[in-house]
Amino acid sequence: MQIDRRPDGLYQMFFDNGAGDRVSFIGNAAQIIIMLVRVLFQDEANETLEKQRAESKEIGDRIITDMKANPEKYVP
Repeated sequence: MQIDRRPDGLYQMFFDNGAGDRVSFIGNAAQIIIMLVRVLFQDEANETLEKQRAESKEIGDRIITDMKANPEKYVP
């Protein structure tokens, strides 16, 4: 993420939108701060989602391993 001040007094913020695209936002200081907070919260939400996906995969892998090792527990 990068924030630059332009010659016209506005600020320009560059950031990655999560899909690999570099996005630019131009605004006054208050608008930049609001957008910065949005981007930071989105990054935090993405990290939480990635952790949840990893945990779910780990749990699923353990269940599958247990099912293969102990099929009698899962088949009546």
